[in-house]
Amino acid sequence: MTGAALTSEELLAEEEGRKKKVDHVNFYDPELWADLEHARRGEAQRKKVESFFRLLAVCHSVIPEKNENTGEIKFSASSPDDEALVCTARYFGYAFEGRRDGSALVRNTRRNVLESFRVLEILEFTSARKRMSVIVESVEDGKILVLAKGADTAMGPRLKPGQGALLDSTLEHMKRFASEGLRTLMVCCATLTKEAFGR
Repeated sequence: MTGAALTSEELLAEEEGRKKKVDHVNFYDPELWADLEHARRGEAQRKKVESFFRLLAVCHSVIPEKNENTGEIKFSASSPDDEALVCTARYFGYAFEGRRDGSALVRNTRRNVLESFRVLEILEFTSARKRMSVIVESVEDGKILVLAKGADTAMGPRLKPGQGALLDSTLEHMKRFASEGLRTLMVCCATLTKEAFGR
Protein backbone atom coordinates (compact mmCIF):
# COMPACT_ATOMS: atom_id res chain seq x y z
CA MET A 1 0.00 0.00 0.00
CA THR A 2 1.14 3.50 -0.67
CA GLY A 3 -0.11 6.67 0.92
CA ALA A 4 -1.15 9.84 -0.80
CA ALA A 5 1.62 12.03 -2.16
CA LEU A 6 2.56 14.94 0.09
CA THR A 7 1.71 18.43 -1.10
CA SER A 8 4.41 21.09 -1.43
CA GLU A 9 3.05 22.74 1.74
CA GLU A 10 3.32 19.46 3.67
CA LEU A 11 6.86 18.94 2.39
CA LEU A 12 7.79 22.49 3.46
CA ALA A 13 6.39 21.90 6.96
CA GLU A 14 8.22 18.61 7.25
CA GLU A 15 11.50 20.17 6.09
CA GLU A 16 11.15 23.10 8.50
CA GLY A 17 10.49 20.67 11.33
CA ARG A 18 13.66 18.72 10.52
CA LYS A 19 15.81 21.86 10.32
CA LYS A 20 14.68 23.30 13.64
CA LYS A 21 15.81 21.16 16.51
CA VAL A 22 14.37 22.94 19.53
CA ASP A 23 13.92 21.41 22.97
CA HIS A 24 10.33 20.59 23.95
CA VAL A 25 8.93 21.19 20.45
CA ASN A 26 7.69 18.64 17.98
CA PHE A 27 5.25 20.35 15.67
CA TYR A 28 3.90 19.73 12.20
CA ASP A 29 1.26 21.86 10.50
CA PRO A 30 1.67 22.70 6.83
CA GLU A 31 -1.02 25.40 6.98
CA LEU A 32 0.83 27.32 9.69
CA TRP A 33 4.12 27.13 7.78
CA ALA A 34 2.36 28.27 4.62
CA ASP A 35 0.88 31.26 6.47
CA LEU A 36 4.31 32.23 7.80
CA GLU A 37 6.37 31.59 4.67
CA HIS A 38 3.98 32.50 1.89
CA ALA A 39 1.14 34.47 3.50
CA ARG A 40 -1.11 31.77 2.02
CA ARG A 41 -4.21 33.22 3.67
CA GLY A 42 -3.10 36.82 3.20
CA GLU A 43 -0.74 39.29 4.80
CA ALA A 44 -3.18 40.06 7.64
CA GLN A 45 -3.14 36.39 8.72
CA ARG A 46 0.67 36.27 8.52
CA LYS A 47 0.88 39.31 10.81
CA LYS A 48 -1.49 37.68 13.32
CA VAL A 49 0.61 34.50 13.38
CA GLU A 50 3.80 36.54 13.80
CA SER A 51 2.21 38.53 16.64
CA PHE A 52 1.20 35.27 18.34
CA PHE A 53 4.76 33.91 18.38
CA ARG A 54 6.22 37.29 19.30
CA LEU A 55 3.84 37.38 22.29
CA LEU A 56 5.04 33.93 23.39
CA ALA A 57 8.65 35.17 23.14
CA VAL A 58 8.00 38.25 25.32
CA CYS A 59 5.17 37.47 27.80
CA HIS A 60 6.87 35.22 30.37
CA SER A 61 9.26 35.10 33.32
CA VAL A 62 11.76 32.67 31.79
CA ILE A 63 15.47 33.24 32.47
CA PRO A 64 17.88 32.35 29.65
CA GLU A 65 21.19 30.78 30.63
CA LYS A 66 23.88 30.97 27.95
CA ASN A 67 26.65 28.38 27.78
CA GLU A 68 29.74 30.52 27.21
CA ASN A 69 31.60 27.66 25.49
CA THR A 70 28.92 26.70 22.96
CA GLY A 71 26.74 29.84 22.82
CA GLU A 72 23.71 27.60 23.35
CA ILE A 73 20.87 29.11 25.35
CA LYS A 74 18.94 26.96 27.83
CA PHE A 75 15.94 28.26 29.74
CA SER A 76 15.24 28.23 33.44
CA ALA A 77 11.58 28.64 34.27
CA SER A 78 9.38 28.31 37.33
CA SER A 79 6.70 26.93 35.02
CA PRO A 80 7.35 24.16 32.48
CA ASP A 81 4.49 25.64 30.43
CA ASP A 82 6.35 28.96 30.14
CA GLU A 83 9.51 27.18 29.05
CA ALA A 84 7.63 25.16 26.42
CA LEU A 85 5.93 28.28 25.04
CA VAL A 86 9.22 30.20 24.79
CA CYS A 87 10.78 27.18 23.03
CA THR A 88 7.83 27.10 20.62
CA ALA A 89 8.32 30.79 19.78
CA ARG A 90 11.99 30.02 19.05
CA TYR A 91 10.98 27.10 16.82
CA PHE A 92 8.85 29.44 14.71
CA GLY A 93 11.49 32.14 14.40
CA TYR A 94 11.12 34.31 17.52
CA ALA A 95 14.00 33.39 19.83
CA PHE A 96 14.00 35.03 23.25
CA GLU A 97 17.66 35.91 23.88
CA GLY A 98 17.46 37.62 27.23
CA ARG A 99 16.87 40.88 29.02
CA ARG A 100 19.12 43.91 28.99
CA ASP A 101 18.60 47.38 30.44
CA GLY A 102 14.92 46.73 31.16
CA SER A 103 14.19 45.34 27.71
CA ALA A 104 13.26 41.88 26.43
CA LEU A 105 15.36 40.90 23.41
CA VAL A 106 13.92 38.65 20.71
CA ARG A 107 15.91 37.41 17.71
CA ASN A 108 13.51 37.45 14.76
CA THR A 109 15.17 34.82 12.57
CA ARG A 110 12.54 35.38 9.87
CA ARG A 111 13.90 38.90 9.23
CA ASN A 112 17.33 38.33 10.81
CA VAL A 113 16.93 41.25 13.24
CA LEU A 114 17.07 41.65 17.01
CA GLU A 115 13.78 43.09 18.25
CA SER A 116 13.79 44.97 21.55
CA PHE A 117 10.79 45.56 23.81
CA ARG A 118 11.18 47.92 26.74
CA VAL A 119 9.29 46.31 29.63
CA LEU A 120 7.06 48.93 31.24
CA GLU A 121 5.06 46.67 33.56
CA ILE A 122 4.78 42.99 34.48
CA LEU A 123 1.62 41.57 36.01
CA GLU A 124 2.60 38.09 37.14
CA PHE A 125 0.33 35.09 36.89
CA THR A 126 -1.63 34.37 40.07
CA SER A 127 -4.33 31.82 40.77
CA ALA A 128 -6.76 34.71 41.34
CA ARG A 129 -5.95 36.52 38.05
CA LYS A 130 -5.49 33.29 36.04
CA ARG A 131 -3.34 35.18 33.55
CA MET A 132 -0.02 36.93 33.07
CA SER A 133 0.34 40.27 31.36
CA VAL A 134 3.23 42.46 30.30
CA ILE A 135 3.12 46.00 29.00
CA VAL A 136 5.98 46.72 26.61
CA GLU A 137 7.09 49.42 24.25
CA SER A 138 8.50 48.28 20.92
CA VAL A 139 11.84 50.01 20.37
CA GLU A 140 11.37 49.54 16.62
CA ASP A 141 8.12 51.50 16.21
CA GLY A 142 7.33 52.98 19.67
CA LYS A 143 4.01 51.13 20.00
CA ILE A 144 2.92 50.30 23.53
CA LEU A 145 1.47 46.80 23.70
CA VAL A 146 -0.38 44.85 26.37
CA LEU A 147 0.48 41.18 25.92
CA ALA A 148 -1.45 38.64 27.97
CA LYS A 149 -1.90 34.90 28.24
CA GLY A 150 -4.09 32.86 30.53
CA ALA A 151 -7.19 30.82 31.10
CA ASP A 152 -10.05 31.34 28.68
CA THR A 153 -12.34 32.15 31.64
CA ALA A 154 -10.06 35.08 32.53
CA MET A 155 -9.24 36.25 29.02
CA GLY A 156 -12.53 35.94 27.14
CA PRO A 157 -14.43 38.55 29.17
CA ARG A 158 -11.64 41.07 28.56
CA LEU A 159 -11.88 41.03 24.77
CA LYS A 160 -13.13 44.16 23.08
CA PRO A 161 -16.79 44.03 22.02
CA GLY A 162 -17.69 42.67 18.59
CA GLN A 163 -15.52 39.56 18.69
CA GLY A 164 -18.23 37.09 19.65
CA ALA A 165 -17.85 34.88 16.55
CA LEU A 166 -14.05 34.71 16.96
CA LEU A 167 -14.40 33.94 20.67
CA ASP A 168 -16.99 31.21 20.01
CA SER A 169 -14.75 29.59 17.39
CA THR A 170 -11.70 29.83 19.65
CA LEU A 171 -13.53 28.33 22.62
CA GLU A 172 -14.76 25.46 20.43
CA HIS A 173 -11.17 24.70 19.38
CA MET A 174 -9.97 24.93 22.98
CA LYS A 175 -12.73 22.59 24.15
CA ARG A 176 -11.73 20.03 21.50
CA PHE A 177 -8.03 20.27 22.44
CA ALA A 178 -8.83 19.94 26.15
CA SER A 179 -10.96 16.85 25.47
CA GLU A 180 -7.86 15.31 23.85
CA GLY A 181 -5.95 15.92 27.09
CA LEU A 182 -4.05 18.98 25.91
CA ARG A 183 -3.44 22.02 28.10
CA THR A 184 -4.90 25.20 26.63
CA LEU A 185 -4.59 28.91 27.16
CA MET A 186 -5.69 32.03 25.36
CA VAL A 187 -3.41 34.86 24.27
CA CYS A 188 -4.42 38.45 23.61
CA CYS A 189 -2.71 41.62 22.49
CA ALA A 190 -3.83 45.24 22.54
CA THR A 191 -2.18 48.50 21.54
CA LEU A 192 -2.26 51.33 24.07
CA THR A 193 -1.81 55.03 23.46
CA LYS A 194 0.81 56.76 25.61
CA GLU A 195 -2.05 58.68 27.27
CA ALA A 196 -3.93 55.48 28.16
CA PHE A 197 -0.75 53.92 29.59
CA GLY A 198 -0.05 57.05 31.66
CA ARG A 199 -3.40 56.85 33.46
